[in-house]
Amino acid sequence: MSPNTTRPDPGKRLFETLFLNHRPEIIIRAISKGLIAFFRNATRLIEDAKILIIAERFASSRFLITTADEEIAKSYILLDACRLDLQSRTSPLQSLCHSFYDHIAKYAYNQIPNRMPSLHDMADVKQIWDAETTKWWPSAHHEDGEPDMPHDTYFIREMPLYVDFNDYGEDWYDPEKEAASRYRIVDKHSYPATEEALGRLQRTFEAGLYAPESLAILNDNFKKLYISDKTSAKEIQRLYGKTAQQMESERGIEKKTFFQSALHEWPLYHFTTLRKY
Repeated sequence: MSPNTTRPDPGKRLFETLFLNHRPEIIIRAISKGLIAFFRNATRLIEDAKILIIAERFASSRFLITTADEEIAKSYILLDACRLDLQSRTSPLQSLCHSFYDHIAKYAYNQIPNRMPSLHDMADVKQIWDAETTKWWPSAHHEDGEPDMPHDTYFIREMPLYVDFNDYGEDWYDPEKEAASRYRIVDKHSYPATEEALGRLQRTFEAGLYAPESLAILNDNFKKLYISDKTSAKEIQRLYGKTAQQMESERGIEKKTFFQSALHEWPLYHFTTLRKY
């Protein structure tokens, strides 16, 4: 029998090993450990990026910052899983596992938490999600000389790493030589933004909200309602109100702390099932 040379799908493997045929309490315990690991690894990446910025290796630092952002996004993806019935919602859990390894989905998971105060309902959230997961933006007017634009992940992941032929400029693009001015400006503003996002995760962890007992409370309150773009903001906030009250009464975590934590976000799992990225 010839060996199977097809690479296993990482999202499928994650679903099978983390979620399939496991009791909810086992899954939540594993997610709790993962959340702490993502936070610590993102912190390490930002510390390394700062060293590269001091050395004016801006293209390389840009890639590390982007990777730290993706580790932060993984936190929000697994927190989304905690809002689902972990035994019956197979399809969205599989989609979340796919998103865990997808750069575009992780980019969207990082962008939407930054905009939560300005989004009023799930229809608003869907509009932003659709924009942030659009792979290709064709030029509206070719005569103006503006090129078609790829997704932002191309600029923050690929351009800092690879030499490529620039068909628009008709010349070779060298990341360190030609993009230093771009990343010199970007990195000095980007890593503080990532540090701010990390600070939120750290406060969430220190408050005890990454503990399995806290994640179980989140799961208990949200798992009975599947949240889509049709779900009202009032209903979502009602569930968060119940969760905050239970966190305070059972875990001693103040409501204000909960509402400022990474657990209080727009649920995005439904949009991953409609993926076009």
